[in-house]
Amino acid sequence: MAAPRRKTYEPDIFRALDQEFAAAPEVPASERPATAAELVEALRPRIKDMADKGYTLDQIIEKFKAKGVEQPPVRAVKAAMRGDASRPKRTRRKPASQPGA
Repeated sequence: MAAPRRKTYEPDIFRALDQEFAAAPEVPASERPATAAELVEALRPRIKDMADKGYTLDQIIEKFKAKGVEQPPVRAVKAAMRGDASRPKRTRRKPASQPGA
């Protein structure tokens, strides 16, 4: 059986797409999709306010789920409830060099 022939495109299609992509405006950050962690980070002050009003972790998590966030990061929500500043990402430690090696 012969391999299927690959679809080819004319150079004018490349040029048209290249020009269109180059001229495309930037999508505003407020209109870009966000991860659950990014949502929690952006809503950190609101989450703290909710906790101050007496809402529990489960109630806040349920609000996320009600809006379609399937798996909100519980640890980040807890930190936001406490008002903790966001933690910097961990960096890997280099293994300690062995003495005399």
